[in-house]
Amino acid sequence: EGTAAGELSGGAYRRVFGDYRELAGTLVQTRVVLSKDGIEVVTTLESLEFDGVSEADLAPPLAIQRLLAAEAAEDLAR
Repeated sequence: EGTAAGELSGGAYRRVFGDYRELAGTLVQTRVVLSKDGIEVVTTLESLEFDGVSEADLAPPLAIQRLLAAEAAEDLAR
């Protein structure tokens, strides 16, 4: 169980993570309780599915790739 606290709409809140289970090969919290001003909102995760994202799907845009390549070339030249 983990706890986080912070500001939400000008007031303090508490968020508690718990009921960790292995879903799709990954350990995740399946229950999150958000408390503020005596009101609790409970979120429960019942299933988890990965959609088969490929490395290409996560590649940065071409302009960023060019910047990274130029930076790498500068580092090699030093």
